[in-house]
Amino acid sequence: MLQAIQSLVDSVNVYIVNGLAATGLMFLYFMFYKIFSRRRPDTGKFFLYAAWAWFVNILYLAVLDIRESEVLTGPLSVFAEFTLCTGADLLFLLAARTRVRGRFASLFSNRTLVPVFLVLLILPIVDWYFVSANMHLSTAVSILFDSFSVLTIAWCYYSFFTETPLAVSQRARNALVYSMAGYSIIQFGYIHVILPLSPVVASLLQSVFVVLGTFLKTVHIYGLTKFSEFFFADYEKKRTMFEDANLRNRMVLQLSHELKTPLLELELKTGDKAIEDAVIKATGENRLQSIPNLVERIRSLIRAFQKYQLHRADRATVKTVFNINDLCSEVFVTLKATTGLSVKVPSLYKKGATVYAHENDLFQVLTNVFKNAFEATEEESPAVVKITTEITPASRGLKRWIILRVSDNGCGIAASVKERIFEQDVSTKPGEGRGNGLWIARTLLKRNEGTIATKEQDSGIGRGACFEIKLPYHPKENLSASKGDT
Repeated sequence: MLQAIQSLVDSVNVYIVNGLAATGLMFLYFMFYKIFSRRRPDTGKFFLYAAWAWFVNILYLAVLDIRESEVLTGPLSVFAEFTLCTGADLLFLLAARTRVRGRFASLFSNRTLVPVFLVLLILPIVDWYFVSANMHLSTAVSILFDSFSVLTIAWCYYSFFTETPLAVSQRARNALVYSMAGYSIIQFGYIHVILPLSPVVASLLQSVFVVLGTFLKTVHIYGLTKFSEFFFADYEKKRTMFEDANLRNRMVLQLSHELKTPLLELELKTGDKAIEDAVIKATGENRLQSIPNLVERIRSLIRAFQKYQLHRADRATVKTVFNINDLCSEVFVTLKATTGLSVKVPSLYKKGATVYAHENDLFQVLTNVFKNAFEATEEESPAVVKITTEITPASRGLKRWIILRVSDNGCGIAASVKERIFEQDVSTKPGEGRGNGLWIARTLLKRNEGTIATKEQDSGIGRGACFEIKLPYHPKENLSASKGDT
């Protein structure tokens, strides 16, 4: 088996094959950066830094190939190899920094990474000229740093899939996590180059590690392609859901408007004394007296129709556990693309803000609340909508909540309608067919054990409205217990 691997390595330029695999990874990571940069900026940065790391890895493999062919020799080639290897490792750590939080964040701060990077750049020079030309010290340090940086990417994938419950296939998850974990072990295996091994054994180990590294890169490509299949299916689902919700709302609002306009005219006519006298003269009785009752009955039918449409939507869907922060980002991007409004949206999200609810319901709730905030800031410069989430602290016997606040620097809510803002047909904006968005939001939140209320504006962005949404906190470890509930 080992001899077969050695023969394969001798017959094929493994650096070119390895470089092709790295090229595929680079293009896939750049593709995911384009996808996530607007929807989830932190995740987009993760893929961007990793993409550049794979690009530097390609250059590193090219230098190794040139060195092995003895086209480039001497200290310059050695320093180029170490510099490119260190550069790729630093980019991997910058990618990991976008996902790392809590007590480990200091390990990835600039105060830590910059000195480490400078030491790794200077160490090969010191090792070559002042310690030993065999470079054992700098090689060992570089290998350990390389293995650690790759391992952080595996940890990032693991934390991503555990903290953000997604319906990604288990094969894709395993491929992404274990391929990078295995690649980290392979990188550590290169420590054999400083061990006192015979040339035959050293060459054989080198060949095995190169082939395994190429294989693991291929496995990682497989994991990314399967993940992309899920993402595009999920994106299409969200797009269809948003279009369906908008279509339902437009239909209900248009129908309500078409019915309310003639009803208003009828009410005005019934109060016209001249028309009443004419009807009594022609029929001998005031038949207009029954019209107000008929008008109110039709209005009741309109409200009943709106409620039916509201509860009919998504009644067959199941509840799922998902991160409310991710849903906020998706709704914001969708609204910005569909409305064309230029709004600055600073956000302060609490990590791990997972809820157990109907995702379609909350998508509609956030769409209605965010859209109101966007429209309220149309005349402002700059227009600012601030979104924050927090989780209430754990306390014995008390239910934990996720609190989501949406604040804007718009005109605010008039005192005359503030108490009735969540009632049907109540709006601060002029025009027929308005006043249902917040009523719908409150109704859908009630179905998901949540609430919505107005709060005093204290976000530091000026005057305007502030809405507070409360939803039961559902830790991710309770995911398995929730599956199948409706």
